[in-house]
Amino acid sequence: MADLRRERQERELAMTPAERMALADRLGEEALQTYMAAHGLDRESALRAIRRSRQIGRRPSACMNSRDAN
Repeated sequence: MADLRRERQERELAMTPAERMALADRLGEEALQTYMAAHGLDRESALRAIRRSRQIGRRPSACMNSRDAN
């Protein structure tokens, strides 16, 4: 397991920043496709569900509500 992790890290460190961004985009798209398939959702519905789930349990920052912030 540690060998695989080290090999992956070495491959990623050898990538250019653009290649890393492309990898991140591809992995994000694959994750979205998996979520869509698992939940039987279209792309827009899946994105809305993910955005909603990110907000669960979050509280607005007090500084964002303060009128005297500056």
